[in-house]
Amino acid sequence: MNDNVTGIILAGGESSRMGMNKALLNVGGKKTIERIRNIMAPLCEEVMVVSDESALYHFLQVPITNDIFPGKGPLAGIHAGLSASKNEWNLVAACDMPLIDQAVIKVLAAEANEHPEADVILPAPAGKDQPLCAVYNKRSLSVISEALKNNELKLQQVFSQLQVAKVTEEQARGYGLSGWGRSFYNMNYPEEYDYICKILADGDF
Repeated sequence: MNDNVTGIILAGGESSRMGMNKALLNVGGKKTIERIRNIMAPLCEEVMVVSDESALYHFLQVPITNDIFPGKGPLAGIHAGLSASKNEWNLVAACDMPLIDQAVIKVLAAEANEHPEADVILPAPAGKDQPLCAVYNKRSLSVISEALKNNELKLQQVFSQLQVAKVTEEQARGYGLSGWGRSFYNMNYPEEYDYICKILADGDF
């Protein structure tokens, strides 16, 4: 899939609930954002980071782009990444989801091939949408841009104007994946970070 997909890592947000920058926390011997970069890189033609603090992420040696609509949350990060991407399909992942793995990415890419008309391939493990670990088609930019201009920042509101193909738990099992919900676990609080560190230390993932 790496000839036509861009990996976009969202490294915005204040990490206020964690008390420190989530992207730079150590998980399994790597910084969280570095781990996500390493997972994406073999499957994507290019990987980029969206952040207004570019100096923090130069060590990743990937392009870094800034928000065009600063201060408008994750939707602005998705917009910035899609705007800078050279590819039609784009894997977007937040920087606080270090348990995502390549098998999940491959399922999302396969679903993009199954639904070329879709604007968003949206995983929904256990019925819960995961818009910050999803595949976006660049044609969704016009709707996203308009939403940002109108200060409509809720992703679900934007999705109502796009063609969305959801990937359910049952569909994931059809690809041989079980329990994939854990791949979308994100860490906002210190105890959630501790949980992820324990999983990786135990070799449980």
